[in-house]
Amino acid sequence: LSISPNVAVEGEVVRIQGHNLFSSESFINSISLAGSQVQKMIVISESEVLVIAGKQTSLLGQVVVTAGNGALIYGKDFQYIKNFTLKVLSDEVFGQFGTKLVINLPFLAKDAIHVLFGRNLGFVILRNESGY
Repeated sequence: LSISPNVAVEGEVVRIQGHNLFSSESFINSISLAGSQVQKMIVISESEVLVIAGKQTSLLGQVVVTAGNGALIYGKDFQYIKNFTLKVLSDEVFGQFGTKLVINLPFLAKDAIHVLFGRNLGFVILRNESGY
């Protein structure tokens, strides 16, 4: 199976492509991403399905397509991103390119993949409590 993207947050659209996804049946019974059932499936063709990532139960695991006859098709690993929203409490927070912003996260910094400022991707330098 081909999974794109193979890293996502709940509610994100994921494309699954593969040969004979339906097995010998005319429908797909279910699809799970890292152990979580998808919210919705949209069948494009016998070899392509769009899904909406469901509520995360595990950070990492396989993609599993269950055909109507119960046949299981296993795909590559899928990873959920921890979705964390930082709310700014003041309208007077502003900056420009190069402005340093320190964010203390409620999880390990190694888990941070990207940070968005509005719709703009910020450049992130990760550093743990020991300074590395």
